[in-house]
Amino acid sequence: MHQLFQKYLSTVKMLCPSVTEEALSFLEQGLTISNLDRGQYYIKAGFMQTSVGFVTKGLLRSFYIDSNGKEITLRFITDNDFATNYVSFIDLKPSNLFIQCLEPCELINISYTHMQESYRRYSDLERYGRLIAEEVIK
Repeated sequence: MHQLFQKYLSTVKMLCPSVTEEALSFLEQGLTISNLDRGQYYIKAGFMQTSVGFVTKGLLRSFYIDSNGKEITLRFITDNDFATNYVSFIDLKPSNLFIQCLEPCELINISYTHMQESYRRYSDLERYGRLIAEEVIK
């Protein structure tokens, strides 16, 4: 198992202690890693977000551009947090937000398709998804 995947899967296990090794193994099969440089975008407004990113290293900024062309920062995203415009991601609609790296970043990604299949197959992973959604939407 990749060390970064282990870090992510341990957070799943913390939130849902009853999750099975079988479920974690299935979840791991759909994980990928993104390494982004300072200034790169994880999400750009106008594009669909096809994966949710769990930040293992780095600092990102979530923002939008108002009608006057001014960048409005919504939040900063750090280690062990999720980089997502979750509502757009779940609705499969283009994002209205940008998420940009403020320093080199490393993220673990899970695609929408794999996430939905994980929920369908394993109720503990569906519970995990609900808990994460509640946290991200706060």
